[in-house]
Amino acid sequence: MVKRTILIENPCYLALRLNQMILSYPDNLIPEKVVPIEDLGILICEHPQITITNALIDALLKNNTIIVHCDKSNYMPVGYNIPLQGNTLQSERVKHQVNISIPLKKICGNKQLKPKSKIRDC
Repeated sequence: MVKRTILIENPCYLALRLNQMILSYPDNLIPEKVVPIEDLGILICEHPQITITNALIDALLKNNTIIVHCDKSNYMPVGYNIPLQGNTLQSERVKHQVNISIPLKKICGNKQLKPKSKIRDC
């Protein structure tokens, strides 16, 4: 089945109800829209005033839907959420980062702090 790509360009509130994405608009001039979660492949959020509930993000990622976040000035993608379940390379990287030893965490943390302290001394 072909998955849908949805681009949201207006301020709205996205929530989950009965395993469906509900799009509610603040001015109530546009009627509420309902989209089944299983039909979604990519959700592009282009407007800075889009609010998404955590329950919806969880349901979208469990359904292997990619969520793309865009910049408010030039509407270019600045980040995205991908499901770790279907992405083996990314899930392996996260697993290694979580299971890192405490001494290595301290070493990596010190390496990140040293350049910042040098800038402050100038």
